[in-house]
Amino acid sequence: MEIEEDSIDEGENNKQPEIISVPEKDCIAIECKMVFPTQRYAEICKDVIAVDKELQPELVSRELQVVGNKLIVKYKGLPGNVKKLRTAVGGLLENLMLSIRTCLLYTSDAADDSLRVDLGGRR
Repeated sequence: MEIEEDSIDEGENNKQPEIISVPEKDCIAIECKMVFPTQRYAEICKDVIAVDKELQPELVSRELQVVGNKLIVKYKGLPGNVKKLRTAVGGLLENLMLSIRTCLLYTSDAADDSLRVDLGGRR
């Protein structure tokens, strides 16, 4: 997946998602923290991701929360299901890219570009 350089802000918003894998008693936990320009963007992305349920919730669990302008996604699974955890995180990142591009497309600042649409965002 490609990220257009002109659509990324400098500073804290330009950080890559932080992924931490920590083996816990009887399970593996993965926590992803994504920093957004605003809390609203984080909430929009959370809502988009929440629509898609895990395909096998008995094997992989997911918890979503927004703290300030950060979206935190926590996955848990048994050690024998590492491939399913990896697949779940991959799906998360794909959905995030789609959500981020959609947010950029429908902001007023992005509407200054003739290829984009303004739905009445901020000015």
